[in-house]
Amino acid sequence: MALAALLLLGGARHTFSTELQAPTIAAFNHYVRVTEQRMSNDQQRVWIDALAQAEQRLQVDALRRGSVVVERLTTREGGRDINIPDGIVHHWVGVVFIPGTTVDKALALLQDYNHHADIYAPAVAASRLTSR
Repeated sequence: MALAALLLLGGARHTFSTELQAPTIAAFNHYVRVTEQRMSNDQQRVWIDALAQAEQRLQVDALRRGSVVVERLTTREGGRDINIPDGIVHHWVGVVFIPGTTVDKALALLQDYNHHADIYAPAVAASRLTSR
């Protein structure tokens, strides 16, 4: 038992920084700018509308059956990946179809932070809007 604890402590010498470095932050901000520029130039602003017609039909059918559609996205610049030194970008889109409601009602519920503890209990213990 003591040997296992010593081995664990001995392996814990290597620590990782939790603060992002300037090159990582700059590269991430560049990724965001390129992504937002691409999105503002797109004629089709909704991800699913940009899919090939056959794939779009499959995804819409899945949504109507109650599935959640999740897809990993990547923004490229000049056909190449954007390098993020010492960092990883998790860029995903998720789509769900909620029958019988509107986007305005869904947003109102999602942004009602002061009541998330009531709405999402027990997963959310407390929530409070501090600024908007």
